[in-house]
Amino acid sequence: MQYLQHEHNVNNSASQVVAGFWVAVSGYVIVATILLLCGYYVYTHRDEFEFLSHVSYPEVAGASLMILISYILNAHQLNLFLRNFKLSLGLVELISLTMAMNLGNLLIPMRGGSRRNGSVT
Repeated sequence: MQYLQHEHNVNNSASQVVAGFWVAVSGYVIVATILLLCGYYVYTHRDEFEFLSHVSYPEVAGASLMILISYILNAHQLNLFLRNFKLSLGLVELISLTMAMNLGNLLIPMRGGSRRNGSVT
């Protein structure tokens, strides 16, 4: 009986490894597809992106570094906030959540109210 139970546990953990592998592969495929589509868009509209050839690369690198530092600082701030709720996330999850929140703020800006018939509610 113990042998059958051990065999079941081995098969179960092997299926979890296979499932995790396919989840990781599908994530990389999605990211690669998005990058290829972005590259295709830039290539087909290269006339509109011509101004990028005049950009100072050290300044772009510096600005990118500042953005990365801001993500790390915002992730630390989020971690301090989540500690109040006894929640603990890793650095990658915190940075990913910070990026998602920043993207949400760009797509759906917060408003003080909606205007209906000339009045603010």
